[in-house]
Amino acid sequence: MLRVVDQKFGAGEDGALTVWVTVSNPGNEAQTGTVYVRGELEEDSFVRVREVELDAHETTELTIVFEIAYDEVGSFNFDSSVEPPESQ
Repeated sequence: MLRVVDQKFGAGEDGALTVWVTVSNPGNEAQTGTVYVRGELEEDSFVRVREVELDAHETTELTIVFEIAYDEVGSFNFDSSVEPPESQ
């Protein structure tokens, strides 16, 4: 099963608000899943969704860039999770 092992935010290369989520597959088989980043930016709720597929013992970092300069952000909070694909 995939796991979120780290999450952080800050200014990206272009100065925009950016979230980085590190997802790891500690298992012995390839895994797929859906990463959800949910939170509030200023007074607006948001959800960002990314699909991820990792080989056994692989880790990757997902980057989500928002259309607001990091220096202009007054309030921001988020949490991330990863869920397995729905059974067919």
